[in-house]
Amino acid sequence: MESSELLRKLKDAIQLKADTVPEGYKTVKDWAKAWSLSRAHAEKLLKIGVESGVVDSKQFRIPIDGRKTYPVYHYREIPQ
Repeated sequence: MESSELLRKLKDAIQLKADTVPEGYKTVKDWAKAWSLSRAHAEKLLKIGVESGVVDSKQFRIPIDGRKTYPVYHYREIPQ
């Protein structure tokens, strides 16, 4: 097996593996819906929250369009 073929197989395997998102973490889209805000506004507020230490962000691979998984940022409130 050529190294390029092995690399392709490894990338394909990674693309199919979804992470388990811990409770409390939500995507920008989820927060926007919960807050009845646009995605852009929710993202801006979440970034401010991360910078101020109120919000935690992590990337998790989630299925998109049912075909592949992609790394997507998820956010949660940091317990005080």
